[in-house]
Amino acid sequence: MARPQKQGLEYFSLDVDMDQDDKILLIEAKHGITGFAIVVKLLMKIYKEGYFYKWEEREQLLFSSKVNIDINSIKIVVDDCLKWGVFDKELFEKYAILTSSGIQKRYFEAISRRKEVEVIYEYLLINLPENDTMTVNIVNVDINEVNVNNNSLEGGLMSTLIPKVKESKVKDINAHFDVFWKAYPRKKSKGQAEKAWKKIQVDEQLLATMIAKIEQAKKSTAWIKDGGKWIPYPSTWLNAKGWEDEDISQMDKPSPQNGPLGVTCDTRPEDLVRRDDM
Repeated sequence: MARPQKQGLEYFSLDVDMDQDDKILLIEAKHGITGFAIVVKLLMKIYKEGYFYKWEEREQLLFSSKVNIDINSIKIVVDDCLKWGVFDKELFEKYAILTSSGIQKRYFEAISRRKEVEVIYEYLLINLPENDTMTVNIVNVDINEVNVNNNSLEGGLMSTLIPKVKESKVKDINAHFDVFWKAYPRKKSKGQAEKAWKKIQVDEQLLATMIAKIEQAKKSTAWIKDGGKWIPYPSTWLNAKGWEDEDISQMDKPSPQNGPLGVTCDTRPEDLVRRDDM
């Protein structure tokens, strides 16, 4: 059985003038030595895990118990850390993790001799340094679950492909979703729709197919009646691969086949004659 891949560090460097950093000074000025101690303890947890640390109720309770500090006091300190940039606020609000560009830079410098590392690209705040001996496995995170993407970057490719993955790909994902969201007529549960969107990995061709199918569906009776009440939620449509369904707008059109007495859908009432008159 393969040994589990190590992610965290056994030790990390602590700058001797760390307490002179404005961000840390603000924490210590407001919360005293307790605030400073909480920050250092959090850094220890982060580096033990890798380059980020999940910060949800479970982790908060365990951390409070281990450091023997009231959980509400800890939450206040962490809120100020996010406010003043000790930890990245955007990633915390989106993924409930504690990390920063400085933490990531020091972490990847510390593991430079490892042969393999796993990277969640949505969590990255930096471009990874070039390393000719390390294999980087790119992982996609989807809010509460992590799905492995079969990308492996080696050697000098890291410095060029990883920035492209982080910047270009993420921007494309967001831009494509914005186009979809603007076109879809029922704008409900956007977070669930974004979650479903990330699973699909939409390229420009598939996006065009989706938009065309949505425009067709907008003209259908099913989507028009009752003020659009029966339009599926965006996440439901995405999870069900609604773009692969048959054209429901065509289903509304009457059949062109002739009915009894040669009556078609285009026959006008005045064209009808009684059989007795023939």
